[in-house]
Amino acid sequence: MTKVLAWNIQSGGGSRLSAIADAIGDINPEIAVLSEFRNGGVGEKLLAKLERQGFHYQARTSAAPNDNSVLIASKIPFTASRTFPQLKEHSHRLLEVDFPQFSILGYYFPQKEAKRPVFEHLMQLSKMRINTAALWIGDLNTGKHRVDETGASFYCAEYLGLLEQAGHIDAWREINGDKREYTWFSNGGNGFRIDHAFVTPSLSNKLINVRYLHDLRVNRVSDHSGLFVEIK
Repeated sequence: MTKVLAWNIQSGGGSRLSAIADAIGDINPEIAVLSEFRNGGVGEKLLAKLERQGFHYQARTSAAPNDNSVLIASKIPFTASRTFPQLKEHSHRLLEVDFPQFSILGYYFPQKEAKRPVFEHLMQLSKMRINTAALWIGDLNTGKHRVDETGASFYCAEYLGLLEQAGHIDAWREINGDKREYTWFSNGGNGFRIDHAFVTPSLSNKLINVRYLHDLRVNRVSDHSGLFVEIK
């Protein structure tokens, strides 16, 4: 069984860095996909803390120290890692690594309409990955209208349906059905499910458990809940 944690650590972690590392240690995944990771001093400290926990295999996207990016840290060796320079100013938002049994694509999407070109690239990538064993996971910064939010304020919400039409399966819905949970809350107290995992069909029957770790948000270790996936 492989345990994967995806978590937006909020602006690189800052003063919460030790609490973030401790929380990851307590959850004890084999693979951690962290969005809003930041290169530079704070990021290097987090990488060192994860290294001491056994995450010896690390890949990250290239970004300026104050830009949010993606980190994949693993206790399991991965055979290759890929970024997507064709996305230009958004190239730091997608990171893909290959394991012997499956691949993982970690993502952190931009706000509002800026996420559209990233989704368009994801749809093209879907054509090449749909017949493989793949887990796509992270912060999409969107969801389905009136399903992952009470209203209809999401930008580019239609792409979640397009991913499903292409064959990708919402892993949390696959396990939890019509249950409603939110992973991030606005200052006004409105809840949104914006952290998502999708699996290809060949991986869907290997899902054991998919759940949100809300205590990470409630206890203010980050402003996002974690997403925990167990794969057989």
